Amino acid sequence: MKNENQTVTPVFLLWWFGSHAHYSHKLEELEPEIPSYMSELKRFVKEVVSTYTGPVYIVLDPEYNIGFLRKNVRFGLLMAEAAEILREEASVLPRVDLKVGLGIGDFGNKLRISEEKEWDSYRPSLAAAAPSMDFISFTQMPRQYDAKREKWMCESKDEKEWDIVHKNLPTRALALARWIKQKFDRPSMFHYYSTLYKSSTGDMVHSKILDHVKILAKSYLDEGLFAVAPLDSFDDHSGNLHHDGFWCESDTKAGILPTQPLEGREVKLMTQNVAQWTSEKKAVNPTFPPKPAIDMIFTKRQQPTNATVAILALNPSSGLATGGTRVTIVGRGFNLNNVTPYCYIAGVRVNATVITDSIAVCVTPQSPGILGAVNFAFSPNAALQSPPVSFQYYLNTPMIGFVFPTSASTIGGTPVTIRGANFAFGFNLRCQFGPLQPVVATFTGGAPDEIVCISPKTLRARDVNLRVLYNGATLSPPVRFELVWPVPTISKVVPSTGSIVGGQEVTVFGINFNDYFYAWCKFGQVYPTDAQVVQYSAYTRVKCPTAPGSAIGCVNLTVTNDGAHYSNPVQFCYTPEQPVLTSIAPSFGPVNIKTNVVVTGERFGSTLPSFCLFGRVGYSPAQVFNSTTAQCASPLTTVFNSGLHNFTFVQQLNGTAPSLNDSVLGDFRFSPSVSYAVTNTLRWNYTLPAPFLTSLTPSSGPQTGGTQVTIYGSGFITYNYTGSASLLCFFGLNSSPVTVLTETSIRCDSPASSFVGTVRVAVGYDQFSLSNSLNFTYLSPPPKVNYLDPPSGPVYGGNPVIVYGVFNRFQTYFCDFGTDTVQALSVRSDSLVCVAPPAVNCLNPENVTALYDGLVPFTVRQENGTSSLKLWYRYYIPTPVVVDAIPASGVYGTPVTVRGKDFFPGAKLRCQFGGDLYSIATKVDEYSVTCLVPPRKRGSFPGVVPLRVTNDLVNFSDPIPFTILQ
Repeated sequence: MKNENQTVTPVFLLWWFGSHAHYSHKLEELEPEIPSYMSELKRFVKEVVSTYTGPVYIVLDPEYNIGFLRKNVRFGLLMAEAAEILREEASVLPRVDLKVGLGIGDFGNKLRISEEKEWDSYRPSLAAAAPSMDFISFTQMPRQYDAKREKWMCESKDEKEWDIVHKNLPTRALALARWIKQKFDRPSMFHYYSTLYKSSTGDMVHSKILDHVKILAKSYLDEGLFAVAPLDSFDDHSGNLHHDGFWCESDTKAGILPTQPLEGREVKLMTQNVAQWTSEKKAVNPTFPPKPAIDMIFTKRQQPTNATVAILALNPSSGLATGGTRVTIVGRGFNLNNVTPYCYIAGVRVNATVITDSIAVCVTPQSPGILGAVNFAFSPNAALQSPPVSFQYYLNTPMIGFVFPTSASTIGGTPVTIRGANFAFGFNLRCQFGPLQPVVATFTGGAPDEIVCISPKTLRARDVNLRVLYNGATLSPPVRFELVWPVPTISKVVPSTGSIVGGQEVTVFGINFNDYFYAWCKFGQVYPTDAQVVQYSAYTRVKCPTAPGSAIGCVNLTVTNDGAHYSNPVQFCYTPEQPVLTSIAPSFGPVNIKTNVVVTGERFGSTLPSFCLFGRVGYSPAQVFNSTTAQCASPLTTVFNSGLHNFTFVQQLNGTAPSLNDSVLGDFRFSPSVSYAVTNTLRWNYTLPAPFLTSLTPSSGPQTGGTQVTIYGSGFITYNYTGSASLLCFFGLNSSPVTVLTETSIRCDSPASSFVGTVRVAVGYDQFSLSNSLNFTYLSPPPKVNYLDPPSGPVYGGNPVIVYGVFNRFQTYFCDFGTDTVQALSVRSDSLVCVAPPAVNCLNPENVTALYDGLVPFTVRQENGTSSLKLWYRYYIPTPVVVDAIPASGVYGTPVTVRGKDFFPGAKLRCQFGGDLYSIATKVDEYSVTCLVPPRKRGSFPGVVPLRVTNDLVNFSDPIPFTILQ
């Protein structure tokens, strides 16, 4: 890193954190290493940068876009802090003009021109760092990777693809420079690792690229790209690189020298003149930022000359840039044809006075913003002009005599007035506060040498050197200026009370809270706790956890940005611990009666003055029995305050408590000079006075509701605290609105009920303010009958009949068959079952046919007597069924027992022997009858005849054989 004869402008590429921060690590893991890296930067300036004269360029992290860094705002801020540290260290080196840039590494796919979507992914971190950078650089390595051989190739194997790459590279650099200028308003530098890479034809690739660069030179300058550096040699001081062919021929051209622990690369930088750099191997130190003079920066243009006119000497050869210097010109060919002569100084034409053919005089104009060497030419006429010679424009060193104020806040924005000497218009007059970016200086219009600069925003407080400078180069002697943390001003803290155990988040309102690193909240004499700055328009809020308190009571809360200067105090009061309400019993009471309320919760202060707040109605003193129980009485109020209100338990922490023997109406007055512990809220219900009932009519109605019930009594009020009618009738748990008839009577409709039976009827404004109760009976609705299955049955009954309709399965029903009644069985919502009763009095069998062989009315009836609509049920006399006869034969007069079923006793019960022989039958039991064999008619013969049984001489059983003997 020696600098015995500086013929190049050095550029150092400093990898931030080496390989640690590239892919696998998170910034949080690197936090402990940050101080050592910052210290290494300072040593780098002292040991390396100090050996140079003129411009020195440092690029921080040439692979900025790798891994997580591109999206990490904190990393961008660290880069900005690093830039300030480098400038601050270099500010004491008068011969060094240090410029710090940010390197974003490879910039995308070599086969594409513009990739703004990819570049935009750099912006979160880049935007945080760019304001502190002089420029932004980017790199590219025009090589190919052979995936099959798993190595980087030093020669191209695909000429067509490589032709695209080397042509695209300069154009893509132009696109990225335009993006950087648009997004961050910064000039840019493009450098690529040529590594002496060869094309398939053996040509050096970077030569092709440089040819393309020359074509785009003017466009580069228009977009702020001021330098292109083909990097073909390396001095590596990190010890990370080796002679492994990675850098192709550069491995042998430049030594890999791991001799020092500093991370850096010294490379040759092409600055103002490509042709000069490539042929003569020397650089011209550029001004910064470079002026867009295309023929002076990227191309070499031959100026016109004439041997007959020449300047041999200038006296003096330098002058103030403000103009007015009388210059004597010594040369030849001056006095030609007496034509008006001119001098051209930095392109500005001024009149000249020719003394002799070899001596002329002109007065310099004000420089067009240029300091240093400019072209000076003499023209005796419009056709001739001498070759230019060098003339130096300079400004007297600005001097600072007075500064006010002598300090400013780190948040920036403070107008700083500077009085001194040698301040001049038109030469980029600026103020520089230590290593920070210079800020524009403006003349006040008062004293001729009085300017004002606005102090810049910075990351940390410190003493800096304040200088006035021209064009970033001519510096005044420094004066000390202090950048201090702003002292916050607090207006309030919310909440202003908290538990003595600490840990509760509070928000402090005010101004001038530090938003860069940390702010601290201090509670009394307790060590400060970290605060989080909430960034609003003027950094007006800080959130911090409360520190544990040492005693119950109030302390001063202050905020500091630097641990030394504290804000004004506001009071924060520690409570024993924040009391908590869990329940109140009862939770309701009438407006006209004081109700004793038992308050249950946690962390009640047993010795603190305590109060129960019943919303905005009023409050009353509370008696605290222990840490979990207290008691108070509800204040009396009017019917207009009936309804729900917030219930809160309050304990006074300091000051003199009000002396209360009774409750007080109205809001509780919180004194601003007193601290309170306020619990969470529960709900208290003020109920209206309950009416008194004497009677109601009617006292019953159907279960479906809708019965108009008139209730008599007293205390019927038709309004509550909202002024609207709210009196209700409660039939059990169901309610219906009230119509007030008189002061002593009201009317309401019975609501539908889910059951049949008696309920209690009361009147009130809700279930907490009910009157005494009276009885009202809900009756079932009449059953609905649709049809019967079967609709008929035998007269002796006993058969089940299914009745379909609508029924209450919890109700008892009866079925009426004419005058006979049976209880229903198996009641369901859509059916029930009744067993048909006998339709005949077995003791009077002669009346069977006459009375019961036909229809009878059928109804379903419930217990209260309501009946369904009438249907009809038909009783019929059944046809007997015969099985056998004993004996199966016989002579006249022989008794015969016929067995079977459905034998119905009566006058028409007969046995038929053959077609016309009948015999009266007598029923023995349910399954048999007896009859005598009748005498044969004349002309008939003994033999087998059909034996049948009939109940009505109309319907006969099926026959069985019977033999009549001689």
